[in-house]
Amino acid sequence: IASEVSNDVDAILIEYVKKLESRLDLEQIENDIEDKTYVKITRISYFTIVWVVTTAFIRGDFIVPTISNGFIYECTTPGTSGGSEPTWPTVAGQTVADNDIVCACNKNSGGFVQCTGGIFKNNFLVLLLAVITSFLFGAGAVWLITWNASVLSVAVGELAKSQISLYSHFGSFAAVVAFVFAMPQAILLYMPHGMPEISAYFLAAVSGGIISAGIATARYRKDEFMEIIKDSLFLFIIAVLMLIVGALIEASSMLF
Repeated sequence: IASEVSNDVDAILIEYVKKLESRLDLEQIENDIEDKTYVKITRISYFTIVWVVTTAFIRGDFIVPTISNGFIYECTTPGTSGGSEPTWPTVAGQTVADNDIVCACNKNSGGFVQCTGGIFKNNFLVLLLAVITSFLFGAGAVWLITWNASVLSVAVGELAKSQISLYSHFGSFAAVVAFVFAMPQAILLYMPHGMPEISAYFLAAVSGGIISAGIATARYRKDEFMEIIKDSLFLFIIAVLMLIVGALIEASSMLF
C-alpha cells in the first residue's frame, strides 16, 4: 500500500511539473522585467577585474579602473592591456582602445546605495525561492546552494583563464599554474560576500524545512506549532540580515 501511495504521489508531482513548464514562457518573463539593473549588477560583480598593466583580458570581462569612477567597462575585443592605464570614457556606450583590447563603457553603477539595493534585491529573490522550495520539497533548496557554488567555480575559472598568458612560459602546464594562482585571488574577491550569502540561503532552507516538517507531522494542530513558526521566522530574519551584510561587502568591493 505504501508503495502504491508513493507511486501515486510521484505521478502527481511529475504531471504538475509538466503543466507548470508548459505555462512558463521564460522569454516573455524576461522581457516583462522592467528594471534589469540588479541583474546586471549581480552579473558584473562576479566577474569584475581591476585594470592591470600588460594583462590578458578576454571578451566579456568586466573591468574597473584602478581609481573607481562609478563606471564599469566591458571588454569587447580580447587581447593584452597596455603599459599605462587609458583615459576611461564616462558616457555609456563609448569605447576606449587599450593596446590590443577595446572596452565599452557600461551604465553608471548608480552609487553605493543603489548598487547595494540591487544586489540585495536579487539575492532576496533567491532567498525566498530557497524557503519555498524547502517548504514544498524538503531538501529542494539544495540545488540553490549548489547553483551558487557553481557560479563561484565559474568565476574562479574565468579569472584563471584570463591569466593563462602570464604563465605561458610553463608550456602545457600554463592553465594549471594560472588556476593555482587564481585561487587566492578568487578567495579574496568572492569569499567575503559569498560566505554570508550562501549561509543565508542555507538558513532560509532550514527555515522552510522546519515549517514543512511541522505540517508533515501534523503539529499544526498543537500549541507547539507556534514555537515552530517563531523558530522559523527567527532563522529567516537572521538570513535576511546576512544578505544585507553580503550586499554591503559586495557593493564595496565593486565601487571602492
